[in-house]
Amino acid sequence: MAGVALTAASASSEYLYGASQTSNFTITDPANSVDGAFNDQVASVSGQFARKADNHWTFEFQDTSFAAVAGVLAEIRFAQSGWVDDQFAFQVFDGSSWTTLAIYSPDNVPPSTLTTLSYDVSGVLDTATKVNAAQLRLIGVADSPPPDKLTISVDGVRLRVEPPPTPTPAPTYTPTLTKTLTPTFTPTHTPTATPTATPTNTPTPTNTPTPTDTPTVTSTPTHTSTPTQTLTPSVTSTPSGTPTPSTTPTPSPTATDISTPSVTPTPSVTPTPSQTPTDIAKITIRISDDTANFGTSLDPSGTDSNSSDTVMAYQGTSGNRGSYYVWKSSGSVLTVTVKSNKVWNGTIAASENSGTASSMTIASGVLRYDSTAPTTYDQAAADIAFTTDAATWQTGDAKGTSEFIFYYSLRVDWVDDPGTFASTVTHSVNR
Repeated sequence: MAGVALTAASASSEYLYGASQTSNFTITDPANSVDGAFNDQVASVSGQFARKADNHWTFEFQDTSFAAVAGVLAEIRFAQSGWVDDQFAFQVFDGSSWTTLAIYSPDNVPPSTLTTLSYDVSGVLDTATKVNAAQLRLIGVADSPPPDKLTISVDGVRLRVEPPPTPTPAPTYTPTLTKTLTPTFTPTHTPTATPTATPTNTPTPTNTPTPTDTPTVTSTPTHTSTPTQTLTPSVTSTPSGTPTPSTTPTPSPTATDISTPSVTPTPSVTPTPSQTPTDIAKITIRISDDTANFGTSLDPSGTDSNSSDTVMAYQGTSGNRGSYYVWKSSGSVLTVTVKSNKVWNGTIAASENSGTASSMTIASGVLRYDSTAPTTYDQAAADIAFTTDAATWQTGDAKGTSEFIFYYSLRVDWVDDPGTFASTVTHSVNR
């Protein structure tokens, strides 16, 4: 919620100022923020405050003298400098749980000069017991890289407590005494809800081209010079670098699409290989699953994937770490099989995300692979990151039949933008 306008307090209002404070940052001039007054004397903390959710500046209060309460305002007088677009929050504690009163963000900019902001917490601190247990705090929510180096200066925090109204008897000339209730405090503050950024990663299917070839191996093209098995497999004869379309079925696609929920790899055409009677060289590549379907229910908290394939979620434990989703194909592993009668080399690459989640880029390391299945967030984060440029996958591999296992891992962190993710992975082989 946003700050509300401060109204005049009644004569019976009680102000409870912050009496003690704690922070995981060093507090400069700490006495100034717990001196029992809003007097423009400030204490301050500096650093990357929003980078971690456990960064905080917390205040405890004096007890109320009232046995019951009719209304409570939580007030903070503060300013900041160095802020650009990171998010941090102002919260109240009622003795059992925290309630967010405001999130300061580009949609609710924190003040750059000393300003008193008031929030109606009558519904949270509705008893004297809860008022006596109350705490207020500023706390990190999320940073937008690079993190802001923020200085927060606090003059003070306080609770403005109103007691229940006292009935006032009205004069009368009759034997019947009529009492008129005259409230001395009427909360008129109308907090405005500020949306809390909750990343949701509910991608929708994108890029579903129709393959022009049936990915079933019915024949093996042969040629005399060094073939290059490229995206969804394209065998290029040397010296010619342009494949000639043919209706001949080819080996199954070499590109695995990664998407949330799914992307079918770009269809390929079949080149017509040349042959000489003196040197017949053959190379084929086959992939066991041409679509990596991560599902449409992915989010940073690690909600189970709704994919029909095998997808596991592993949660991070600190900071903005959300979850890594590990795709294991419908048969538990993805296999890539290469058959060659000569020594060969291989490369691998992934196209940049064409979905709507703009922060989930190949360049940021959002998609990774390994030959063993990770079982923790840290293991997945340490796997090999895909690149958009072809990177070496195998070098000087022996002739014959070789089979390789792949596990793909997709990052969904709390700072990643909600939306869809789509990429095409290309395994290429050549001699």
